[in-house]
Amino acid sequence: MHLGFKGQRITSSPRRKPLTYSCVAFNKRFFGQDDSISENLGNSLYRVSRSEVIKAPQQAIFDLLSTPAHHHLFDGSGTVLAEVEGPRKLYLNAKFRMSMRRSAISYRIWNTVVEFDEPMVIAWKHVGRHIWRFRLEDRSSEFGPATLVTESFEWGDVYSKFLYEVFKFPTQNAMSIEATLGKLAELALNGQL
Repeated sequence: MHLGFKGQRITSSPRRKPLTYSCVAFNKRFFGQDDSISENLGNSLYRVSRSEVIKAPQQAIFDLLSTPAHHHLFDGSGTVLAEVEGPRKLYLNAKFRMSMRRSAISYRIWNTVVEFDEPMVIAWKHVGRHIWRFRLEDRSSEFGPATLVTESFEWGDVYSKFLYEVFKFPTQNAMSIEATLGKLAELALNGQL
């Protein structure tokens, strides 16, 4: 037994909720993400999401997200490289391959676009069956263009959910999502969107 968040006692038991639940609970508690987005994304136990308002038009952000050759510009994980195979602009069921590098290991990953509703939603599924999804909501006003961008990492369809949790992929990807949203905001601030 050990002390967890706010000092509550945590014990091991067969009825203990998965680690991923705490990621979703953290999102809801600290980022206020308890809205319709959570309802529409499926099993919330296997998803981490973050949102940020980006001062750029919805279509401009969607265009960036749907152009795989530009993914390295906003990747917060630091693993996506500029080399890509596939269409110039993504569409539903499009397949594209990204060159990646983690530490000293280089590899290439195939992805398939599984959701495409321009300019509101784009999602692609990794060969490992997890999904990266971006939802864009126009928040423009008389003060200028703005878009609420919500990025999600979802692993409800993977075969080895337990290993994702053991290797802390949800926690790592939550941090990468925050960095990605920061890079999108920086691109907008520098007039690159």
